[in-house]
Amino acid sequence: MRRKSIATFLGVALVSTLMVGAGAVGATIDNDTTAVVAYRGVPRVTRAVFNDGQPTTTSTTFQNVPGMKITHYLPKTQNEMLLITVSAFTKCDDTDGPVDVWCEIRVLVDGVECNPGGRTIFDSAPASSNDGNAWASHTHQFVCKRDRQGNHPIQLQFRVDQSGKFWLDNVVMSVQAARMW
Repeated sequence: MRRKSIATFLGVALVSTLMVGAGAVGATIDNDTTAVVAYRGVPRVTRAVFNDGQPTTTSTTFQNVPGMKITHYLPKTQNEMLLITVSAFTKCDDTDGPVDVWCEIRVLVDGVECNPGGRTIFDSAPASSNDGNAWASHTHQFVCKRDRQGNHPIQLQFRVDQSGKFWLDNVVMSVQAARMW
């Protein structure tokens, strides 16, 4: 009886391995900064980008974060939900204090802002409370739906709402895609 259950277990393990292997569309690593992994029929991380520089902005209009652009490919016309996660170390300072400064981010897919739209405050600086070293770790998620075949550019942007400075460090943006039935 014991041999039969071991043989059954090994058979199931082999078939499972073959099924997962057959489902893999592709996996590549490009200069240790991007990864592409996709599996048919299950939610998947389609791409992730990493920027270990320290992009900064003092702009009150949204600016592209350097290196934080992904192109997601939808192979055929179908409904697909994108879950975009942004994580980073941040610092938000008031430069003309004492003022409250909000440091904001947004994600655009095909040039359209993802949900939640409007003001997405990633960090903030209460008036006169900054000592210049207030680094913190933050994560935020955005959701977009795509329903047409082709390439869909995804861009991370940042800004300050008034006189201030916004630093990002070790920024990671990843995209998970799931087919909607």
